[in-house]
Amino acid sequence: MSAVVIQFPSRRTYPETRPDALSAAAELIAKVVADLPFEDEETSILKLLRSIDRKLGQLVSAKGGAI
Repeated sequence: MSAVVIQFPSRRTYPETRPDALSAAAELIAKVVADLPFEDEETSILKLLRSIDRKLGQLVSAKGGAI
């Protein structure tokens, strides 16, 4: 009697198709900046950058890194 080995797909064979966190954040930033009104653009961009800084800090902390 002989055995037949059946190969099952692994993560290495089929990588995830969703974008990494940094790419997703870049796409979101591009969409938000494109929707900003012109007269308040500078203030909105500063607020957005502060928010991004906080979120990236949280992401680094969650991954075990230090800022």
